[in-house]
Amino acid sequence: MRRASKKILSWSAAGSFLTFHAAFLTVVATSAEPSVPPELPARHRFNHPGVLNSLSDLEFVRDRIRAGAQPWLGAYDRLKREPVAQAGFQPRACEVVFTNVLAPDFDRTTTTAQNLSAHAAYAHALRWFIDDDPIHAEAARRILRSWSVTLRRHEGSPNAALQAAWVVPVFVRAAEILRSSDRHWSPDDQAGFARLIRDVFLPLVMNGAPTTAGNWELSFVEAILSIAVFTEDRALFHRGLTLLHYRLKNYFYVAADGPHPVMPVPLQGREYPKWSEDLFVRYQTEAGRREYWYLTSRDRFHPGQCQETGRDLLHVQMEIAAAANSLEIARTQGLDLFVAYGPRIAAGLEFNAAFLLGGQVPSDLHGGTLKWTDKREPAWEIATLRLRQSAGLQLPLSSRIVAEHRDSPPPAKLHMAWETLTHADLPPRP
Repeated sequence: MRRASKKILSWSAAGSFLTFHAAFLTVVATSAEPSVPPELPARHRFNHPGVLNSLSDLEFVRDRIRAGAQPWLGAYDRLKREPVAQAGFQPRACEVVFTNVLAPDFDRTTTTAQNLSAHAAYAHALRWFIDDDPIHAEAARRILRSWSVTLRRHEGSPNAALQAAWVVPVFVRAAEILRSSDRHWSPDDQAGFARLIRDVFLPLVMNGAPTTAGNWELSFVEAILSIAVFTEDRALFHRGLTLLHYRLKNYFYVAADGPHPVMPVPLQGREYPKWSEDLFVRYQTEAGRREYWYLTSRDRFHPGQCQETGRDLLHVQMEIAAAANSLEIARTQGLDLFVAYGPRIAAGLEFNAAFLLGGQVPSDLHGGTLKWTDKREPAWEIATLRLRQSAGLQLPLSSRIVAEHRDSPPPAKLHMAWETLTHADLPPRP
């Protein structure tokens, strides 16, 4: 397996501004990428906690906080001040979550309640593990129980699926901590939560969404893998890995792909609506490719570009977070895929980090202007850490964003939450 070569981005400072000069990160030896989707070993036993953090990860974080070490203590103090982390948090679970954001009378009450509840459950599970305070274990259990016995469905296609994909991984992070450390979480409540994620959430994300934006389908992957871990469903986990394997190539462009990105095609065993099948055909044309990647006829594809770079950098960071989280779940289950897919992900991180840090946008990329270059999201710590540890890739621009976030972190959002606390300088896993 050939090791990826590295080319570092060149920057210079002019006053308080940075000017982007040169050679984009072209770390690409895609011969290192597997030709078929990876699989868990035949006799694999699922690790718990088994999504973003292993037990040893959580113990490391807890011990650093108790020793008063930074940045963990500062990150934890900030978490404890969050409204969702207070013992009196009320979940406000509902039978139906309405998600039709395009409706003129759309009311965000139910989606907001669900998002806040997911973050609250995760925050309380972390507080329980770190402080050993049963008040927070009970708060996390209460939130999960409330949604397990109340929620029946999400309405508002197609955003129902996206809402589910954002929320269920965060709920599962809380559940995985509880199942591994809280003897008071009853078997009945655990079974009820398993039914919730399998029967209410999973059908919405099962088949992916390859003709929508990249942040959608990569979020679906994270959701599928999270559900598979909690329910210990090996076939479902493989389904998620298969989707991840093919879609990383569709959403992160590298030079080795050729003159244009690899475009999505239907995957065997998936059911797609007719409109989606029509788009598969269109996206194989030059006009369709540019439309899908938000480019004009005058733009060109740049190595490191993400499928949504031309849309805005907020959605790019959502793509990055979902991809990194999915790879981290696989790693927690013993499959370190950051080595194989790392160069592709690293190219995307460094290319887009350049513009978030004030770099000049090339004139042949969306006309020299990108949207939301001032939007920073908590999406960088996990990917930067693991690409350095597993793939040996030093990412100076991404590392700079990580350092800035540790001093002034953006708020938790959707599936992106508290990465400094959970992943800052974690030691390599054996």
